[in-house]
Amino acid sequence: MLRGSSAALPLDRLAGTLRDLALYIVAPLAIGQALRARLRDTLSQHTRLFSTVNSILILFIVWLTVSETASNGRFVESLLSMAGPFLYLAVLHVLLVAASFLVARLSGLGHPETVTMLFVAPQKTLAMGAPLLSIYFASQPELLGVALLPLLFYHPWQLVVAGVISGLPWMSDPRHADRPVGTDHRASSRENDDEDSN
Repeated sequence: MLRGSSAALPLDRLAGTLRDLALYIVAPLAIGQALRARLRDTLSQHTRLFSTVNSILILFIVWLTVSETASNGRFVESLLSMAGPFLYLAVLHVLLVAASFLVARLSGLGHPETVTMLFVAPQKTLAMGAPLLSIYFASQPELLGVALLPLLFYHPWQLVVAGVISGLPWMSDPRHADRPVGTDHRASSRENDDEDSN
């Protein structure tokens, strides 16, 4: 269904796309950051409420987008061909996480910065991806739902991977942060025993 959708945009459509990006992506982001700076204390007191509202709005956007495309009979057919792209995205995300970790360690970053890089560097969010795809496929709304499917898979998958990473002992024990990758934890246990005996 997406065949031919990657063709170069005409100049007039490109200008319109850039205008829409500025209007629907850059402007709301700038306004939100300005409000956040002024209302930091108020927002911090209602973090859970704003997080819930944000999730509901994202789900609402996705539901409207997919429901419009789902009426197309070829949408169901396209679902059967998504196993390969989904597997590719799953493996790619794990590789990006590993690459982020290696780059952070080779760059000499501390434990907090390495943790931040692990969670931030490979992340792709629905909040940004859905509007971008909506703008790009504005002239082909029948393809928008199919284009969103990889993003709909990637978003929860990266949360699963982040959950696994957050449970690793290295994440909660900064004492291991400066150890080379692959260091035997038994050595660390022996060092701790020696410190306790002293």
